[in-house]
Amino acid sequence: MQCSTVWLRSAVFMTLVSWGSIALAAGAAAACQAPGGAAEMREQVVAWVNAERQSRGLSALRASGALQNAATMHACAMANARSMVHQVPGGPSFTQRLRKSGYRYRAANENIAVTSSQSVAQVTSMWANSPKHLTNVLDPKVREVGVGIAQIGEQVYWVTNSGAS
Repeated sequence: MQCSTVWLRSAVFMTLVSWGSIALAAGAAAACQAPGGAAEMREQVVAWVNAERQSRGLSALRASGALQNAATMHACAMANARSMVHQVPGGPSFTQRLRKSGYRYRAANENIAVTSSQSVAQVTSMWANSPKHLTNVLDPKVREVGVGIAQIGEQVYWVTNSGAS
């Protein structure tokens, strides 16, 4: 009896481990990832933001690691949810993401987008042609910016978080 109980426990454990491995593998396959060239794409978005600001007499924004972390966290959450929203259901709010990333802000804003390509020109054109998004880009109260980019399949999720600490 002892031997069969041990065998049964081992079989149940191995089954659970196998199912867990399958679930992890499936989760890993569905998890978002940064597209190839993401660092260059981030730099291009920041360059566009600063060109827009400077053309209107506003100061350039400097890159912020904390804001980039918050933006990347949200880009990935949107990609995994396959939804373009400022708060993924059950996920943290914008201000919670900033706090979680260690960013203490006096002013902050967020732009989001989803495109079917890795085209920086496409996403910046969308933001430039949207009065609300352009208002965020040109916010005179912000001093720093972070860009998050995540991709699942052909969909690319973009987030800019701007702020002043």
